[in-house]
Amino acid sequence: MARRLTAYDLQSAKGSRKWLQLHVDTPAEAAAAVACDIVILSCEPDHNLESIRQAAPHAFLSVGMPHGAVASPDEAVRLGFAMMKRGADAVYS
Repeated sequence: MARRLTAYDLQSAKGSRKWLQLHVDTPAEAAAAVACDIVILSCEPDHNLESIRQAAPHAFLSVGMPHGAVASPDEAVRLGFAMMKRGADAVYS
């Protein structure tokens, strides 16, 4: 894959390709997943986020916020954009 996978790519392939998502905790796990053609990944927003993105630069990366990490909708949006600046393609809580 020559570019980062997008939500549009996922939607466009609906019905013609089966996707598998894998949760990874380390860059080595991310690299192994991509080597196996698993290109939808999720991870925690910890110190490994940037190195996971570096290990899987073209994967679609969802970042899960820890339970209780946000106290308001405004804080959720602020933290979501912070995660996207760090390399996330999607953020969930």
